Amino acid sequence: MSFIFGGIFAAAVIVHLSAVLLGRKKTECISKIFLLPPLLAAYITGSHTMLVTVILAAAAGWAGDVFLLGVNKPLFFRLGLASFLLGHLFYIPSMLRFTGGVSAPLAAVSAAVFSAAGAAVYRWIRPPGGMRIPVVFYEITIMLMSMTALQLFLSEKSPASAAVFAGSLLFLASDCMLARFLFNVRPKWGDFAVMASYIAAQTAIVSGLAVL
Repeated sequence: MSFIFGGIFAAAVIVHLSAVLLGRKKTECISKIFLLPPLLAAYITGSHTMLVTVILAAAAGWAGDVFLLGVNKPLFFRLGLASFLLGHLFYIPSMLRFTGGVSAPLAAVSAAVFSAAGAAVYRWIRPPGGMRIPVVFYEITIMLMSMTALQLFLSEKSPASAAVFAGSLLFLASDCMLARFLFNVRPKWGDFAVMASYIAAQTAIVSGLAVL
């Protein structure tokens, strides 16, 4: 059953990214709504250890996708931001479930590295005054999620944990590009880059957690 849902997900991804490239806005919006449900269904039917937190994280991501259909409206952008933030918060305990504990020295080093990266990203995004606090809070949350994914990778050292960590970095890239392009000039390839990296991120994280 999970293979069937995986096939549906792959088809939805192809339709969506093709619509983004071709500028078919209506198809892009409709297909975006159907991206995460089959991925979530594949996780539920095929995971080794099904975690409620992963289901909630993917569901929050789906809500974020829907809200960001109105990304140019401040209210919908904030709701989308809150939904993805909630998703990252649910992914953190999902990853911790497989780490066997947190390494304090590694956490300290990675916190320093991710803090420096976060400061650089903030300067690159250049959010307007009214969005500075939400952006900072979101940055902290996604950095914590990626740090947790790094802890998972170093404790498990498996292809699945590597996929989860890679997915966390892709999520960082996608969200940073989305914010940058929203608050500044958006290049022609911007929408495709954001969605391709976002889809790859969700796929890597959910698939990796499914086989751990």
